[in-house]
Amino acid sequence: MRLRAAAVLAAGLATLPAAAGAPVPQRFTGQGIAIELAVTAPDDPLTAGGDVSLALHFADAATGAPLAAASPAAWLSLRRPGEAADDAKCARKVGAFVADNPIERPDADLTGFAVLTLNRDPSLTVIDPQGGYGGSRVLALLPLDSPGGDWVIGQNPQRAYVAEPVAGKIAAIDLDHWQRHATAEVAAPGTLLLQAGQGLWSTDAAGVTLLDADSLAILARIPTGSGAHRLAASADGKILFVTNGDAGTVSVIDAVARTLLRDVPVGQAPVAIATSTLSGFAYVASAAGITMLDPVRTVPVGRIATSPGLVSLAIAPGGRWGFAADPERGRVVIFDTVTGRALQDLPVADGPSEIGFTTTEAYIRRRASESVTLVPLATLNDDGKPAGLAEFPAGERPFPAAVAVPAASMASAPGEASMLLASPSERAVHFYHEGMAAPAGSFENAGRQPTAVAVLDRSLHQGAPGTYSAPVRLPQAGRYDVAVLLDAPRLVHCFTLDVAPADGAAAGRAITIEPVGLPRTVSAGDKLALRFHAIDVATRQIRKDLGAVTAQAVLAPGTWHRRYAMVPGPDDTWLLEFTPPEPGIYLLSFEAPAAGLSLGGGGNFSFEATGPAVGGDHG
Repeated sequence: MRLRAAAVLAAGLATLPAAAGAPVPQRFTGQGIAIELAVTAPDDPLTAGGDVSLALHFADAATGAPLAAASPAAWLSLRRPGEAADDAKCARKVGAFVADNPIERPDADLTGFAVLTLNRDPSLTVIDPQGGYGGSRVLALLPLDSPGGDWVIGQNPQRAYVAEPVAGKIAAIDLDHWQRHATAEVAAPGTLLLQAGQGLWSTDAAGVTLLDADSLAILARIPTGSGAHRLAASADGKILFVTNGDAGTVSVIDAVARTLLRDVPVGQAPVAIATSTLSGFAYVASAAGITMLDPVRTVPVGRIATSPGLVSLAIAPGGRWGFAADPERGRVVIFDTVTGRALQDLPVADGPSEIGFTTTEAYIRRRASESVTLVPLATLNDDGKPAGLAEFPAGERPFPAAVAVPAASMASAPGEASMLLASPSERAVHFYHEGMAAPAGSFENAGRQPTAVAVLDRSLHQGAPGTYSAPVRLPQAGRYDVAVLLDAPRLVHCFTLDVAPADGAAAGRAITIEPVGLPRTVSAGDKLALRFHAIDVATRQIRKDLGAVTAQAVLAPGTWHRRYAMVPGPDDTWLLEFTPPEPGIYLLSFEAPAAGLSLGGGGNFSFEATGPAVGGDHG
């Protein structure tokens, strides 16, 4: 599976001179390719903790034609004090990053994505799926005030907004620093929708609330009908639709003016709603079938007859095909959003319920089976011919209905024909690559039961032809290599980026990690509880304001490594709990992004585990 750029760096990789420290934009030409690095930021100079947009433009050096199929990779790597720019060092760094070297890690990775899980207990897990050697790499375990029900992920800035219905709160989680950014008090928040330019919408018992996406300050409250609510927005973002389960209506709201336009009857117990970017209509599943709503005229324009047992409805990428599941009858209805006709009534055994998509397949989870049904989207047409079906097992147990939440239990991997599927019973997330008979692997979830899964895309994306960009939160102050890799033609180059300390921060406010009674030897298979202090290098004072802290344990020799979320311990210490699975030398390193501590920057420590191999904590 391609979870990171393939291992394109062979032993004979040609290296090119690294740039000296130069102000942005910086330019480089080699192998017939011209590369320009530009950084857009609100601050000058660039400061630690600031959000910037990093853009790389690739063009043919002779003609100036942009390279619209470049597929570059890039990383930020902090130079150590006294380290000079060097072409061989640049190539070695890129080689380590591509190979997922567990010891040499980038400070910012612009090649992949992070996997987020909403858990049955009050927590959210951040998993790095890169490499892992068959196991998971937990980057952070973030506490919530009560179990999450629904969530949405914002990309710029990168945040997770989580509804905590039992606590009566909505949390905004900073996914760069892995800590809570803001909290809002909302009575029993239900489903969420993040609307560009408007804010964050949340349903509650009385209707919907609009919150500011940054501060979570309440901007408006709009009462609607009673009952369970689901949300959808029109393609232009001007109209918000709210289903009202008890009232059998959909409230149509002017999202710009923040006013209720009208309540539209759609039939008993509407349970799901989705909009099509192709037709522009909204589609509502209820006991009466599927109602089509025109957001311009705010009236029903058609109805697709179905059975009364629908529980979910979703629109495939591209907006042409709609899917609605009826678990009681064991049927999935496929309809054409343009013509408003039901095309197929597919038999799907064991209670089809949740529906998800990649760009090529529809995925249908089943209540009474671990098997997931696949429907190839390319085979769908309006001639009534049966769609082709396939299936694969998403683990060994069905998804328990008792732990289901409004948030999706499936998420497509960016840039890949692949799906991530939460498995609460197995406390894992399975990764399925299309065309295979079974999942390609799984990521363990720090012992938690994931009820929902989402993806935080951190990779470069092409905007204008040949220009690839990504938002980046700058790590600690210092001089960075911006390492760039291009596969065809094969090219590696390091630009230079200088980051100043944040206002009020001294350049010497570095942190080091010091163990408290770290043993020299332990027994393999024994659960360890290791304590560490975080020390301010300049003042020698203990630092407690670190945000989320993770530790990485690496076994040498061998390829085993794993990350652990640390928790505050006694006497202002940080506690690391883990079980060394087999004898050997273990290397520990630490990371605290909010405090500017990158992996290995605060010191590395080792101890030896002795005794027979026990196969315990292979994660």
